Amino acid sequence: MVAPIKTPGNIIAILNAEIVNALKVGGLREKLPATGVEPIGSTPWEFAAVMVAHTQAMRKTIHAESIRTD
Repeated sequence: MVAPIKTPGNIIAILNAEIVNALKVGGLREKLPATGVEPIGSTPWEFAAVMVAHTQAMRKTIHAESIRTD
């Protein structure tokens, strides 16, 4: 899950807690893979670090392959 970049930290914490709770009940965690979603259950800060790493990797690929958006 993602939120707008300027979402206050306290709101992010609330959303994260609710998502973690939702993954614990009702079999949601087991149902998500069938929809193409991989539930990982990291903290917001861990997720942010993953997103930064993926963005940097994609930038390198886009530059190396001279990919353009027209």
